Amino acid sequence: MSLVIGLFILFIGAKENMAAAIFDFPIWLNKKLRELNTDETVFGSYIEGILDSDETTEEKSEDLQGLLSEIVENANDIAEICEEILEHWQMFRPKEQVHQMSSEEVNIKLAKLLESQSLATVKQKEYTEEDKKIKEAILSQYSEMTDDENEQEDGVVQESEGTLEKNLNAQTVAAAERNKREQARLDSQKKKEKDKEDRNKQKQLKEEKKEKRKTVKGERKRNMSAPLLFACSRCFARHPYEELSVGQQLCKECRGAFPVVKCTYCRSEFQQVSKGNTSTICKKCEQNVKSYGKPTACEYCNIIAAFIGNKCQRCTNSEIKYGPPVNCEQCKQKCAFDRHDDDKKVDGKLLCWLCTLSFKRALAKTKQGDAERRAHMKMSQLHKKHKEPKLRGHNKRPNRPDVTKIPPPEEPPNKVSRNNMAPGIMRGDVDPNSSDHVVAMTQLKEKIASLQKQLSQKNSELLNKDKTITELKANNFTTENELRHKLKSMQKEQEDKVDFLNNRISGLLKEVAGLSKTAKKGKGASLVANASGDNNSSGTDSPSIP
Repeated sequence: MSLVIGLFILFIGAKENMAAAIFDFPIWLNKKLRELNTDETVFGSYIEGILDSDETTEEKSEDLQGLLSEIVENANDIAEICEEILEHWQMFRPKEQVHQMSSEEVNIKLAKLLESQSLATVKQKEYTEEDKKIKEAILSQYSEMTDDENEQEDGVVQESEGTLEKNLNAQTVAAAERNKREQARLDSQKKKEKDKEDRNKQKQLKEEKKEKRKTVKGERKRNMSAPLLFACSRCFARHPYEELSVGQQLCKECRGAFPVVKCTYCRSEFQQVSKGNTSTICKKCEQNVKSYGKPTACEYCNIIAAFIGNKCQRCTNSEIKYGPPVNCEQCKQKCAFDRHDDDKKVDGKLLCWLCTLSFKRALAKTKQGDAERRAHMKMSQLHKKHKEPKLRGHNKRPNRPDVTKIPPPEEPPNKVSRNNMAPGIMRGDVDPNSSDHVVAMTQLKEKIASLQKQLSQKNSELLNKDKTITELKANNFTTENELRHKLKSMQKEQEDKVDFLNNRISGLLKEVAGLSKTAKKGKGASLVANASGDNNSSGTDSPSIP
């Protein structure tokens, strides 16, 4: 008994020495936890419990890292803090191993002593109220167990009340890391697929742009190779520029349908607007006639276009702009105006307005005749070339046509002088001193215009009558067609009605036959029933009592 008391005293002394050695470590740990902005009362006791456990240094380090991962924001500082805690723990308890060994020896001796005395004892750790509160706080904060698991394991906890549950923070952290890595892998795979789709889309867009560029380039080349087309000012059809008229940009069809005529008064060319209106007076002169009456001959150019005063509007404007008139080099009348510009002269000559127009018409006619003559000569040469037989090998001399046997052309072309002047213009057919013939010609033209107007009216009346005749014929034809179609439709409806009535009659006849059969059968059955009823009543009915 004295031995047991001595060993107990030794054990208590060792424990007191160990407590004195560890006294400084909780102060440092609480200070460190305050630096990390955490609750030192909860986490300090939990860290001390991890350090006081019987696990190895590596296991303690893992447990500390799992705990500090919830506290420290920067993951790179966790390992340094764990090493620092372990170093201070070793530094503040230098005699821990000696005391631990001494306590183990004491425990061994006590065990041997108890075995010798055959006393069955169970050593169980006792917890204070403060330790129990700390344990409950830690378990409530870091326990990942559900309510069902807690209810199922209540009995187990009550049995092992003195034991501490195993720390599962490392497993949860590892599982979270695995899930994080798996999610990162899935995200990277999705990103790769998306990048691949984006690359394919960009490649497809580049190919489409390339195809569009090729098509645009081909269209541009075709448009450049094709001749430029211009629209007619009346029918808006597109033609080459050479086929359109110079002034009003009209095509051949519009020029043929609406010819160019000269005005009776001002002698300017204009395009007729409609076929019904064949007047040879331009719109401007018509308006002036309505406003000022018929004009008189101009004082300078002798054109019957002087509506106001003795001068036409053209000469009045030219006189204001260029000064008094001078003699024309062609007609010798004093009706030309010097513009003081050599480019405005016609072939280097100062001409009046009428002579300029006649020169331009003659020049255009000669050009057209030259072109037709060249085309005719070319066609005749090709025709002769096809008719000539092929030369033999021994006869290679060219057969030149005989000049004396060439037939002369039907109408010899007008010769053009070196200065491109028409022969009539060169000879000076116009008499400069005579203006009476101009008035007579104007009167005759007015008479011709009135006759043409009457003729056009008669033609328009004939056209209107032809239109009415054709309209009547068309109406007659349409009415005949409508009546014919109506008759056919009525016949068809009548036939359909007859077929429908025939089908209905046949159906009704079938119904009548069926009803007659059923009536016969019903009549026979009723007779049989009546006969059987009479037989039954004769045997069973009792006589009535009077």
